[in-house]
Amino acid sequence: MKKLYLIASALMLTAAPAYAGQINSNQVVELFTSQGCSSCPPSNELLKTIAAQDDVLALTYSVEYWDYLGWKDTFADPSFSKRQRDYSSAIGHGRVYTPQMVVNGVWDKPRVSKREIKGDVISGDVPKLVLHDDGMFSISGSDDVKGELVFVTYVPGDQSVAVGRGENSGRTLTLTNVVTGVSKLGVYDGQEKMYDKPVRSGEAYAVILHGAGHGPVLAAATYTP
Repeated sequence: MKKLYLIASALMLTAAPAYAGQINSNQVVELFTSQGCSSCPPSNELLKTIAAQDDVLALTYSVEYWDYLGWKDTFADPSFSKRQRDYSSAIGHGRVYTPQMVVNGVWDKPRVSKREIKGDVISGDVPKLVLHDDGMFSISGSDDVKGELVFVTYVPGDQSVAVGRGENSGRTLTLTNVVTGVSKLGVYDGQEKMYDKPVRSGEAYAVILHGAGHGPVLAAATYTP
C-alpha cells in the first residue's frame, strides 16, 4: 500500500506542470448505482462511454441500501450512500435513488447525455489542481475561494460482476471507475495543509474541490498510475 503525502497550497504555480498520468477535469460525473437495481445497467453502460472522454472525471459509487432485495453489492460502502445523500440535500430535492448521475455537483438525472454534460463545464476564476509525482498536490488560484476538499480512490477501467440473485440475477454487469474509498480532507481556506492518505496498488486517485456545504465542483484532478 502506497501512502500519498498531499499538500494543498494557495501559492500560484504557473510554471509547475502536471506530471504524466494527471488529468484536470472540465466535468465531473458521479453515478450512484447498485448491482441489485434492475434499472441501473443502462446507466452503468452510459457512464462507460462518458468516462472515455479525456476531460471528464467519471466515477461509480455502489450503494448498499438495495442489498435487502436479495443480492449484496460487492462494491458497496455506507460512505458512498452518505455522499449521495449529501448531494441530494445540496441540490435541494432531498431524493435518493438509483441510478442517479450527479453532474459537477449541481444537478442530477437517472441518465445524462454527452450533449448535456458538454454544455456544463467547470469554468471561471477557480483554483486549478496540480498533482505531483511525490504524491503531493497543490492548488493555485484565488485566495477568495473557499471550499471543501474530497479525496477519492478508485479502480480505473471496467470491472465485471456476475450477479447470482436479486433483480439482476443471471446478468453480468460492467461497472467503470469503481470507487473504493471517499473521504473529506477538510476545508480549503487558502492556507497550506498536508495530508497522508493510503492508495493501494492498482488504484487511481482524484481530488475534488467543492463549494461550501457540499456545493458545486470548483476544480477536480485525477492521477492514474
